[in-house]
Amino acid sequence: MKLSRFPDIKLKPDEAMDAFMDGRLRLIQSKSGYRFSIDAVFLAEFVSTKPGDTVVDLGTPVAC
Repeated sequence: MKLSRFPDIKLKPDEAMDAFMDGRLRLIQSKSGYRFSIDAVFLAEFVSTKPGDTVVDLGTPVAC
């Protein structure tokens, strides 16, 4: 992946930068363990909300 737009970003040895949505969304995440995937972005396209709606994410992992 070309990172010339972000020359000051230094990744740790155990990190990777992943691009989603044609590079408009870039994430630095661990090379091992849980990793974000584009599935959540695709699922968000099916949700329509308006001001005042209540939204609950039942799949959120809990950090201990």
